[in-house]
Amino acid sequence: LSLVTLAITLAALIVILFKSPLIIDVVGMSSSSGIASINTCSILQQSTLLVSSLTPSLRRNSFIVVCFLYIFFAILSFVVAHSFLQNKNHESLKVKAITRYFRFLPIVVISCFIAYLLLKFNLCKFHELYLLTKNTWAAARIEETYSFFRFLKESLFTSFFKGTQLVSPLWCLHFLFLGSFLTYFVMWIYDKISNKYALFSFLIVMFYFVNPNYIAFIVGIISAIICHNEYSIKKINCVLLIILGCVFGLFPPVLINNFTNIETFYAIGAGLILVGTN
Repeated sequence: LSLVTLAITLAALIVILFKSPLIIDVVGMSSSSGIASINTCSILQQSTLLVSSLTPSLRRNSFIVVCFLYIFFAILSFVVAHSFLQNKNHESLKVKAITRYFRFLPIVVISCFIAYLLLKFNLCKFHELYLLTKNTWAAARIEETYSFFRFLKESLFTSFFKGTQLVSPLWCLHFLFLGSFLTYFVMWIYDKISNKYALFSFLIVMFYFVNPNYIAFIVGIISAIICHNEYSIKKINCVLLIILGCVFGLFPPVLINNFTNIETFYAIGAGLILVGTN
């Protein structure tokens, strides 16, 4: 009972913080129409409803995205690049690239198998979730079929190269996986390219048009090079870099229009914060 009370309290605080209109609408709908209430819903329904309601709000809050996603992308490439710049060990890059897939594989297979069982036997209550929220994602899940072949395909291939629909929390795994190989490749050829500025300019422009999510990995590599070369950055400038990074992270997508894409702003913000904190 205490855990449930704590969960409800935290949920209320999050609702107040992010001001999620979806949760407010659902609570209002429940109280007015009597479809369901917090006392009659199952714990699973409450949890699923909460996550479903919070997701749009979290996506709208771009600073959360910068902090927990794009900075993570940048840190991943930063660590690999900084390590390579210190020891210039190409063999280490090769080993990391070879073992990367197999290090991810066990947890991905286990997660997908658990999700397959839950979805196959209809234990996720998507129909009830749809009745409560009218959520289109939940409606689409009701109509989907979940075969063992799909489990194998998504756990062994799709999760790593396209993004899985079987386990929602793994939606960004393919960015992490392919971004890692992008980092390994860039560092492998780093010493062989004389014009580094041309290399990074080309990569940024290419991914700007192909898939801007990968710009964060390039920014992470550039940040590692800046830190490795020990450029003198005064403390006041570090603070300004962090503030400027937050500005990019908080930049309203509605003001961008067709000028650029929001992912580029997030990547720049991640890089500025990363350099400012090193």
